[in-house]
Amino acid sequence: LQQQQNALKSREDELARLQKAVQERDEEIMRLNGVQQKLQKAKESEIASLKQVLQKEKEEKLAKLNAAHNKRIEAREEDFTQLRSQLMREKDKEIAKLSSVHQKQLKAKEEEVAAVRKELTRERDERGAKLASANKELKASLASRESELAAARKQLPPPPGAPGG
Repeated sequence: LQQQQNALKSREDELARLQKAVQERDEEIMRLNGVQQKLQKAKESEIASLKQVLQKEKEEKLAKLNAAHNKRIEAREEDFTQLRSQLMREKDKEIAKLSSVHQKQLKAKEEEVAAVRKELTRERDERGAKLASANKELKASLASRESELAAARKQLPPPPGAPGG
């Protein structure tokens, strides 16, 4: 009986030791679960912090890109404005040049027309003078012939049967 009691006691001691070991393991598991939860919370906190940092960096990078883009667009608009004003100046110069050339051409045409008019007037006056001269000569010739004719009629005897003959 003693032997059985000793065996029972040794089993109870073994059981108590095993229960103590199980309890220690449960405590260790609970402690590890607590540590794991703390680590999980720390990890989630760090992930959230990293997300915020990355979001902030992304926004800053986007802002920088937008600023650079706006500067490029502004520079392009300035270039376009400069090109437009340069083209307008060149256009105005070309128009002024063409206007000057056109005025010179008009003046040359007007001078040419004036010269042609002067020449036509001179030719008309010359023809008028020649015609007047020819007209005077014809009148003089006609008057001379009429006087010759009158003289010749006087020298001719009157026709028979004419009164006074």
